[in-house]
Amino acid sequence: MKLISIIIMTVALLITCLFPHQNVYAATSINVKINGQTLYFDQPPINENGRVLVPMRTIFEVMGADVQWVTQTATVKATKGDLMINLPLNHKQATINGVKKGLDVPAKSVNGRTLVPLRFVSEALGCQVVWKSAKSLVSISYDGEIVIPSPAATPINGDEEERLSVPIGNAFDGIEVPLLNSEVFDDFLDK
Repeated sequence: MKLISIIIMTVALLITCLFPHQNVYAATSINVKINGQTLYFDQPPINENGRVLVPMRTIFEVMGADVQWVTQTATVKATKGDLMINLPLNHKQATINGVKKGLDVPAKSVNGRTLVPLRFVSEALGCQVVWKSAKSLVSISYDGEIVIPSPAATPINGDEEERLSVPIGNAFDGIEVPLLNSEVFDDFLDK
């Protein structure tokens, strides 16, 4: 009985070593820059099967597109001028101005956020996209006007109070320093 247990455990260990589980999310953080400026997301980008997915609203709005979420069809709809992009959640097909386009990885929901394939969206909006694997960096070049939002204010405890974060220095790229709004700070001083 003891010998059988040892054999089973050894086989299980060998199988685990020979066929490791591959996590679809990148072990290192992925950075995204457009025209050299870092984009900040409330949900970090993920790498799924070699494709980077990012929160839909940030990437579309940075490039001046209007974006909507159509609940009835679970579809991201973005428009910019005469361009209309439809990305249904969990489908490997999107449309650009009514023309069907295949996707390697579909748009999906992660932690309550809708993520879209960055290369597909960027190229649909006329950008050049380069993946720099050594730096885990997606570099996007865009000829149009961009609007880089400052990192979003996020609730501290679900109330009206807000915490602001700002990026600091190039040496600390991606590190954020939290700042409290003045009401919270004043309340702290009064105690």
